[in-house]
Amino acid sequence: MTDSRTPPPSAAALHPPGHRVRLPGGGSVRIRPITPDDRTELGLAYQRLSPESRRLRFLSPPNHLTEDMLRRLTCVDGVNHAALVAIAEDEPGQPGVGVARYVRLGEGSDTAEVAVTVLDDHENRGIGTLLLEMLLEKALRNGVRHIRGYVAAENRILDLARAFDASITPDSPGVVLVDVTLPGAPHEIRSAVRAAALTPGAAARTPTSVGVSATSPRSTRRRRCRTMPMCRRPPRRCR
Repeated sequence: MTDSRTPPPSAAALHPPGHRVRLPGGGSVRIRPITPDDRTELGLAYQRLSPESRRLRFLSPPNHLTEDMLRRLTCVDGVNHAALVAIAEDEPGQPGVGVARYVRLGEGSDTAEVAVTVLDDHENRGIGTLLLEMLLEKALRNGVRHIRGYVAAENRILDLARAFDASITPDSPGVVLVDVTLPGAPHEIRSAVRAAALTPGAAARTPTSVGVSATSPRSTRRRRCRTMPMCRRPPRRCR
């Protein structure tokens, strides 16, 4: 007999990284951890993002990702810096169509910045929601308890942040500071993300290209680079 008090399985349990996932509107993707072999694909995907998607993701986006940036973004330790990619296996060439990552703000910190990016021509298919759900569960399992950072005021991630009762305060023109305390169990993350995605108008708010920067845009470029994942030193095995 099944215990009615048993929480529903987590997204990670239902869709383990590397497994194929059917999308609500048709088609499928495979979610897996990012690897250094994704470097070239990630660089090409960045060039396919619209200027608006780049701005929402990075606030001050670079024109392109350098080889050093790509190395730092794809060679991660899976604990302090983790990333998941969505691969469209039913399309020619099986391209990567989305990526989600968190970066801990310091060694041993329980706070991280989070970002989700989905290619413009794959928006509103549920890919961003799936990536965010699985990423937050992974972060929680690795000891992350808070998400904190600066977000463009019109960024869609704010609707999901509100589903977690986030603190949202104005910082500078067009930018807000977001502080989220994650639920204590993975199934609660799954419930909150899916509840937000199912509310009226959710299709217009599904995470597509969203980013949380750990420092205010009013900070200097040098200070901001301390926490941006593309500026972080990769694990020793990748240097």
